Parts: sequence; structure tokens; C-alpha cells
Amino acid sequence: AALHTRYLALPTRTFALSGNTLVLYDGTRDPTLAPSNKSGNPEITSTIEAHGADQYLRVALPIHATVPSAGAFAAYGIVTFWRKIVLGAASVSVEMGPEPADPALTTQIAFDTSHPAAGIVATNLKPLVVAQLAGFGTVTEPWFTEAAAKDVLAAETAAYLAGRRFPVYTPHSSDPAHPVATPVGFLLPADGILAILLNRFDSGVADSAPDAFLGSRVGNFQFHPVWWVMLDQLWVG
Repeated sequence: AALHTRYLALPTRTFALSGNTLVLYDGTRDPTLAPSNKSGNPEITSTIEAHGADQYLRVALPIHATVPSAGAFAAYGIVTFWRKIVLGAASVSVEMGPEPADPALTTQIAFDTSHPAAGIVATNLKPLVVAQLAGFGTVTEPWFTEAAAKDVLAAETAAYLAGRRFPVYTPHSSDPAHPVATPVGFLLPADGILAILLNRFDSGVADSAPDAFLGSRVGNFQFHPVWWVMLDQLWVG
């Protein structure tokens, strides 16, 4: 999503140099481009690859090049490039400008044509492509180390619970090995939910991930727009 946003933020997606033209595409996000994107409207795609001790973002960028002096060359193609991923405590960033030093990760251009000038056009076009990729700037997205994530979740949970109508009670255990008064969080990616177990059921067994919002031992969940969760209607199996 960040790459699509940066694409739309580019001041131009058509670049001209000495009568030659390079057009960058991302699906149908810019319908004013000429020529329009090729059949199927390919988008910018990306994957993460490991190379040595580092991780890189591998990006495929649809293009069209027109070079009249090279036998009236005109063809669609794909630019494939790699940029190093930098992990911070609370963010992950990719600087789109500089190429990696590893020759295996050099920018590649492949055209959808058997035109005899395709190879030389790709070679001569590469410096222009690399220069324009710098226009994407540094792409930064939220990302957390385990310690930072715990701090954020603790703060967000406290802020959420502070405004609830009913107080939240947690049981206590005489067994220090099972501190049931300590909330336990579960990420449920399939449901897009962070579930936090507060009123834990049993100190003698390990907690298991709940079903979506509710623990598997809780039933008859009812929600009231004023009173929120109707606690007196819940049952525990």
C-alpha cells in the first residue's frame, strides 16, 4: 500500500529524455497516461527476500519505453529492483534511491518484445530508471520490536479500559507460577483482532487463544449500546 501511495505522490509518471519517453504504471491509478497500461493493467508488486544477513524489498514496476532512434522501438516491460529493508524499534523503512552494492541485486529491465534493440535500450534506459526510482523517497511503515510492541499494547489497552463503564476485575492466585491477574494478549490475524484475556479462568492450565473476541469458555455474549457488555448475561463453561 505504501508503494501505491508513493506512486500517486510522484510529480510525474512520464519522463522524456532526448526524444525518448519512459512511462511508469501502477494498475489504473493514473488513467491519463499515454499509452495506457498494457492489457490486464499490471500493478506495482513487491516481495521480501533474504540476501545474506539482510532483507531486501524486491519490487516489480510496469513500464513503457519509446525510443524512436532505435528502430522505432516501443514496448511494455517490467523493471525489477531491490532495496534494503531497515528495521527500527517502531518502524521499517526502505530507501528507494541507492542501488545495493551486490551485483546480483542490480536493477533489471525486461521488455515484452523480440525487437532486436531491446537489450541495448534496456542498458541505456537503466540510469534514467534508477534516477526516477529515487522519486519514491524513503518508504516507512509502522513495525515494532517485541519490547516496543508490548509498550504500545499496554498503553493502548490502558487507554481503552479507562473509559469503560464497568470496572475490570482480575482474579488472584496463590500460585506465583500462574499469575492470573496478569492480562494475556493474543493476535488473531485472520479476524484482524487483538484479544486480551483479563478475567482469566484458571491458573492451573495454560491459556489458549480465544475464538475471535471471546474466550472459548465464555458464552451468551450480549452487547448493549449504553451498558456495553452485559456482564450478568455471560456464562462460563
